[in-house]
Amino acid sequence: MQVLRTDDVIVAISTPAGRSARGILRLTGPAAIATCARLFWPADGQGLAAQGAWQTIPGRLQLRTDLAVPAVAVLFLPPRSYTGQPLVEMHVAGAPVLLEMALRACMAAGARLAEAGEFTARAFLTGRMDLLSAEAVAERIAAKSDAQLVAAQQLAGGALAERARAATQELADLLSLVEAGIDFADEPIEFIDAESLGGRLAALQADLEDLMARSLDMQRLEALPRVALAGPPNAGKSRLLNRLTGLDRSICSPIPGTTRDVLSAVMDTPAGQVLLLDGPGLGEAQNDIDQMAQDAWRDLLGRVDLVLLVLPADLLYHDEIDHGPVGQVVAGRPHLLVANKSDLLDASGLAALAARLAVRPAKPVHMISAATGAGCEALRQAIAVAGGPGNSGEGRIVLTARHSQALQAGLEAIAAAGRERPAELIALHLREAMGHLGQITGAVTTEDLLNRVFSKFCIGK
Repeated sequence: MQVLRTDDVIVAISTPAGRSARGILRLTGPAAIATCARLFWPADGQGLAAQGAWQTIPGRLQLRTDLAVPAVAVLFLPPRSYTGQPLVEMHVAGAPVLLEMALRACMAAGARLAEAGEFTARAFLTGRMDLLSAEAVAERIAAKSDAQLVAAQQLAGGALAERARAATQELADLLSLVEAGIDFADEPIEFIDAESLGGRLAALQADLEDLMARSLDMQRLEALPRVALAGPPNAGKSRLLNRLTGLDRSICSPIPGTTRDVLSAVMDTPAGQVLLLDGPGLGEAQNDIDQMAQDAWRDLLGRVDLVLLVLPADLLYHDEIDHGPVGQVVAGRPHLLVANKSDLLDASGLAALAARLAVRPAKPVHMISAATGAGCEALRQAIAVAGGPGNSGEGRIVLTARHSQALQAGLEAIAAAGRERPAELIALHLREAMGHLGQITGAVTTEDLLNRVFSKFCIGK
């Protein structure tokens, strides 16, 4: 891949394949205008270089010595062009054959066919955007849902870049103090004591760990939001999954412990589809296998988008919701409270339950019956609001796999620096941490890193 070259002229078709009213070829490079001037003749008779930027220039594009077609050119000049170099767009009729002929004519005039992502790579290499902003371009192009598009826009907003640069600056400050201590080791000068260094490293580590804990994996936005049914054995979770999805996906039985493995089915909501998960009932384990199943289910509950805490209505008490072993599973996590089996209560039982729930805080309890379907449509609406598509990434920093790897490697180096005592080893780990965090924004780059980032683009971007 030649993304590190910026001295030649590259060209690509930048409109999607297929017929359209208009097709666009894009050229950029130091000699982009001169290259186009060999093919494009402005209608006013003046040379292309004499034309003004940021305006449409009608004329004719010479495809062969015996063939010219109407075209419009637009000049974009540095430093305000997309790539930070002279850039020319050639607009012609969107016939695939015509675009291919125009592309070959530009290459015959001296341009090179651009590789995937090379236009955005030049924007990065010329300082027009940092690496995170460049990746945001690719994520916008690849977005298949509103949630992914919002996440890509958030990535371009710079929240992650700001956090990464602040952490890198703190590491640089600490490194300068540690290296100063090494340089003046024979002098009675202490630039930073061990306690202060350890405290600042611990604070930085805590800040980055919080960033990772509150972040959302970009790859998760490609999948359906996951909504889990959690509760004690025999709460009716399996029947509720069948009711909400319209499938006989789960085996329903009054015998506790029927569900051991995690079952899943797609459920429609007013906001789109979600993946509904059903797992083993949570409570006192009956045997080792039951304990293993519950442990695995608890681990998964910590990684879903929304938990439905399902409790039998006839056994629902305030303390069981907020302080019982099942309620503790969803403490601090997005969840909805669901009282199932309301059909088993008579009028007096429902009144007594309403009185008990009246003393609770404002969080509502959804009264339903998975057996009869009562209240299930209202629950479906609540799921759409609380855990539906588009809600997962709101207000949270979104990380790609590359960002997560760099942050994790940086955290490990910071932790290693905090464990060391010789100043030389501390400095080594601080430099290593700066290198990993610098890769997030592109402050530290390698050819391999750039190839991995820009190879995900399409040609012409």
